Parts: sequence; structure tokens; C-alpha cells
Amino acid sequence: MSVSKTSPTIGKNLKMAAWAASAAALLLTGANFISPGLLPTAVLTVARWVAILMLTVICWKKSNLTAWIFFSMVVGVEVG
Repeated sequence: MSVSKTSPTIGKNLKMAAWAASAAALLLTGANFISPGLLPTAVLTVARWVAILMLTVICWKKSNLTAWIFFSMVVGVEVG
């Protein structure tokens, strides 16, 4: 009986989606910083939490202490 592992392509796609979500959240927040009131607060909040959820999935799959420390710092900044 063989144990099926996740395809490396799925891992790459997940990382690319996480990077894209993080970049989008960063760009939206930067645009709002330059021109306040440009975007509703709800859009910015949702974008940041989507990026955090993607980071959560990566940390869960990677199961690496360094990744979890980074995740904790990001969540701490968002919640704090």
C-alpha cells in the first residue's frame, strides 16, 4: 500500500496564491495610506485576513517552527 503525498504543483500553487494575496493586501493598504478614504475599511480588512488565512494554510502544511513564529507575529500585528 502506498501513501499518497501532495503533488509539488499544489504546494507551488498554494505558495503563489499566498504571495498574491499578501501582495494584494499590501498594495491595497499602501494605496489607502497614500490616498486615505480611497477604499472602504471592510475591503482592506478582508484583504488582510485572506492573506493571513493563506499563510495559515501554508504553515499548517509546512509544520515548521519558523513559519509558525512568523505567522504568530503577523496575526499579533493584525489583532494588536
